[in-house]
Amino acid sequence: METIALDPESLSRRTVRYSYSSERYYDLVIENDSDRWTVDLLLKEFPAPFVKEESYNLLDPFKEHPIAYGAFDGCKELGLILFEREWNNSLRIWDILVWEECRRMGVGRKLMDAARDYAITSGMRRLVLETQSCNYPAISFYLKYGFELAGFDTPVIQTKILKDARSASSFTIFSRSNAGIQEVSLLNIRQSAKRHLYSNSLTSNDLNSICSRISNR
Repeated sequence: METIALDPESLSRRTVRYSYSSERYYDLVIENDSDRWTVDLLLKEFPAPFVKEESYNLLDPFKEHPIAYGAFDGCKELGLILFEREWNNSLRIWDILVWEECRRMGVGRKLMDAARDYAITSGMRRLVLETQSCNYPAISFYLKYGFELAGFDTPVIQTKILKDARSASSFTIFSRSNAGIQEVSLLNIRQSAKRHLYSNSLTSNDLNSICSRISNR
């Protein structure tokens, strides 16, 4: 398996479908008692597995200058990661996509390594991304990779998630790295990376171009 830098324009017409299933979620409880705020993040179980599916254009308009890497086994695409430099010397991860048949193969970690290495060599001070509080598998992956909690998008975090599967909430995490990045964090953009598990396929032109690049390496 190897990661290869891709031309973002080659992804401009791709529509991806992502899905995930989660048996747990984090419920945010905020209380204000005169002179202090209390914030609790409680891990709870859904009464039945929560399943979310959504399709979207890979290069949404808000991704102004995306950088893309793909994970490949020979000519087979296993997944993609898109990220972008921000004004405060941060590297925002917009998407980390692992195709359904390629899960549990270390693809996600390989893609995250590509973003981390790019941030280090570019002198970036942190990585940033967002996921949903109901996407327990994604949260577990990010925490295992070294990310830690940074904040919340509170308007969309409510136990309403139990009543309406579409009201999934935002969850933000951050961490520190000793590998050249002073601070690695995950911050909120409501539209950003809700995505962790996806399914999609390459066009024949995309595949031919990538195979040609691999053979010339």
